[in-house]
Amino acid sequence: MRFGLELNIESSHDLPSSPAAPGRAECADSLAVTVPQWILVIEDDAAGRRRAEMILQRAGYEVAVAMNGLEGLQAMRSHHPDLVVCDIRMPGLDGFGVLAQAQADPALSRIPFIFLTALNEEGALRRGMDSGADDYLTKPFKPEDLLASVQTRLRRVAALRQGDTPPPAARSPLISTLSPRENEILGLVGCGLATKEIAAALGISPRTVDTHRASLMKKLGVHSATALARLAVQEGLA
Repeated sequence: MRFGLELNIESSHDLPSSPAAPGRAECADSLAVTVPQWILVIEDDAAGRRRAEMILQRAGYEVAVAMNGLEGLQAMRSHHPDLVVCDIRMPGLDGFGVLAQAQADPALSRIPFIFLTALNEEGALRRGMDSGADDYLTKPFKPEDLLASVQTRLRRVAALRQGDTPPPAARSPLISTLSPRENEILGLVGCGLATKEIAAALGISPRTVDTHRASLMKKLGVHSATALARLAVQEGLA
């Protein structure tokens, strides 16, 4: 699906022949999707866009692509994808701008958002996590890493829809401002999990966990991991 965009698909020699691969993906047993879900890839680089699209299609997902931030935001509003994979650095409206506008729209604010970022962009990573992105992948990423991150996010959305997590209205106003990923990490901190354990449970890197933890402490006005865990328990997240 192209949302009105024309794109010729080309094969890539480094794509996996099957969706399951060893390594980061504890979710490898479920990478084959039984019910098609829609994923939007927003990427201005044609080769990167094709590669991400083919990886996801081969895993059984329905994939739409957009060539820039403005087209991506329009696609989100028109078709409401199940998840967005978005490059950060794009001309015009960049990834941060797409995420900010999506979060300001109640109809889009709960869609999981995965950033793609180039190497050595620590500042961009921190800004992305502070903005509420659910995860990030460093380019060039491995196919199995993309699939594991996508599957983890979609599983979380399914759990929320089934009522496994208290609705935002039942929480304090401050907690209700957190992103789905921040709520996940806060809950696991409240359960006493260490950084590496949280990373393994969510299929993300320890650095991403640390970045989210620092952002949570700043947003919630606490100054220690103990206080953060106590708050999670008080809010019913742990």
